[in-house]
Amino acid sequence: MIKKLLGASALTLFVLLPTVSSRSAPLVARDQSLNTPAYAFTHAKHPKIVVEESKKIGTSRLVRLTYVSMNNQVVPALLFLPASASPHHKVPAVVILHGLGGNKELMASLALYFNTFGYAAFAIDEYGAGERKKQTSTAPSLYSVGSDLLTGIPQTVVDVRRGVDVLDNNPNIDSKRVGLLGISLGAIIGTIADSWEPRFKTFVAIAGGGDWKIIMKMFLANHGEYVGLPNSTLPEETLDLTGIQLHSVDPAAFAPTLESKSVFMINGALDHTIAPAAADALAKQIDTNTHPYFVRKVLADSGHVPSTSILNPMVKAWLQRRL
Repeated sequence: MIKKLLGASALTLFVLLPTVSSRSAPLVARDQSLNTPAYAFTHAKHPKIVVEESKKIGTSRLVRLTYVSMNNQVVPALLFLPASASPHHKVPAVVILHGLGGNKELMASLALYFNTFGYAAFAIDEYGAGERKKQTSTAPSLYSVGSDLLTGIPQTVVDVRRGVDVLDNNPNIDSKRVGLLGISLGAIIGTIADSWEPRFKTFVAIAGGGDWKIIMKMFLANHGEYVGLPNSTLPEETLDLTGIQLHSVDPAAFAPTLESKSVFMINGALDHTIAPAAADALAKQIDTNTHPYFVRKVLADSGHVPSTSILNPMVKAWLQRRL
């Protein structure tokens, strides 16, 4: 029945993707099924960095660079430094992760906004995005999307961690005041990255969520054209299998072990991309006993990503207090 509804290519997702264990019990602290080799990481005291350009943008300085991550991946990045940054006046920094279909350049306005109140910003192209976008003639499918998630999320997680190594080596950055902010897919990846990286002091998740079964159900119904299945409604058993297959990259599974003690979740109640139920699923896994500064804000009149006029002041206030 599933094959008739989805076609052979969609069914392949649940046959070919690496199998990871499922569980019916509530998600708890990270278990062995999540400690996959894909997340393996070693710190680089002197990471390989190539500065391609350094120029002024208003009062800020933009540094365009690349660095070498795990698995010899070359990561393009943009570092935005406020005018106040210097070796004698080190500034805090925020690593910014973009959403699906985005790139580091789309984070420039947010980065420059951070510069206005003295914070540096570091934006990267995630695996398969921006300058790292793969060229393929194959039509997208559930299989290709699932495969990309299982490859791309762990790689971006270690890319983020190597990015912190890069910031540690910058004389203008206060390495003890580094935060993480992710938007949409960036918030999903950021949740997992924060679970692995102890150097982040705070984490801001905008339009994030957890539980791939819930995420995929709404995403495919409203944005199925991204995977070649417009307006798709999948059977429950197919969605259950999706959750099992993508368990090793499910942010809800990593949320109990977030390293940042201060976490700020921002979601729109009218989000039709990341279902409010997926945001709830993620929030429920963040233990307020181990994360005493966990704050969640659900904006009643906002959709997927709130407007900057609403979002920016909230993020600024949070960073100035927690970073």
